[in-house]
Amino acid sequence: MFRQALEDLQASTDAAFLPDHPWVAGASRRFISFFDASFLDTGGRYFWPTFFASVAVLGIGYALRPDWRARWGREGFLRFCFPRGFFSHPSTWTDLKINLANYMIMPLVNVFWRYNGAWFAVAVAAGMTTLLGPAPHVLEWNFWTLLGFTILLAVFDDFGYWVWHYLAHKVPALWAFHKVHHSAEVLTPLVAGRVHPLEAMALPVFRSAASSLIAGPALYFFVSEGQVLKVFGMSIVAAVFAAAGDQLFHAHVPISWGKRLNRIFISPATHQIHHSIELRHWDKNMGAFLAVWDWMFGTLYLPDSHQQLTYGVAPDIVQPHPGLVSAWLRPFLDAIPGRIRRLRWLSRRRVVP
Repeated sequence: MFRQALEDLQASTDAAFLPDHPWVAGASRRFISFFDASFLDTGGRYFWPTFFASVAVLGIGYALRPDWRARWGREGFLRFCFPRGFFSHPSTWTDLKINLANYMIMPLVNVFWRYNGAWFAVAVAAGMTTLLGPAPHVLEWNFWTLLGFTILLAVFDDFGYWVWHYLAHKVPALWAFHKVHHSAEVLTPLVAGRVHPLEAMALPVFRSAASSLIAGPALYFFVSEGQVLKVFGMSIVAAVFAAAGDQLFHAHVPISWGKRLNRIFISPATHQIHHSIELRHWDKNMGAFLAVWDWMFGTLYLPDSHQQLTYGVAPDIVQPHPGLVSAWLRPFLDAIPGRIRRLRWLSRRRVVP
């Protein structure tokens, strides 16, 4: 029903603007498709099954935790899910603007689009052919090999994310752009899309390069291209994390998996630590879904489900990105070569110059 309403709106927009104003019609179509791509498309950042799964996780937490009901739920479960100021905070409105504006311009500015998973996988398979000889194609796909392929692909994809994320925190010029994400003062699911366009372009390259270390050998050894196992159009690995409430990674409820599982998987409480302004939390917990990389490389900080944090870039710092224009343009000023030397020490301390 929602998709049909969007299609009807798009048709009426085309009828109104297309004959005389094709650019306006194109922009209107792109604007309308933002809602379709975000909420109804399987690759959307806010795909609807993940929303309902997150609400279910919140319901379980609300039922099991009397302290949460006392802290957030005096006015009921709906207020617990959407506390006062949840959507009215200026930071949240900036989140929404960045989400929408990035979607509108991405086809025009994404110069790295060809460096995707297929490109890297073919490059790896070609390299293996050069080193080892013609591809033998001796292995057949079955349920278990597809399951292993799906899991390993997700693991390596997550490692690519961790490498980019680590560099974005440690390299001052990259931190200037990644800081846009960390300047959010209130955590809502919209913060997941609060990223600078340059970061949105660069991150997929790292993830694709890492996942090709599995996809490339699969092309070389198997008789055909492997396909990931899917549920609701999502990889089963993504579906599992969606069922665990991955939309809550940027939310106000510190759901923790416990000390043992938090060493393996990122929980909402783990990622909330990553956004904390406290010095002990800086540059910690940089995995997307897996905490093992942080555990291995010494960047893991274990959370608990009772933590109360303040979010932002650093204490006593005025919001560096109060709106869309500053979020898009200020990083370029922060990253220019003449200022990098001065930012090198400051960036480690997350202090905005």
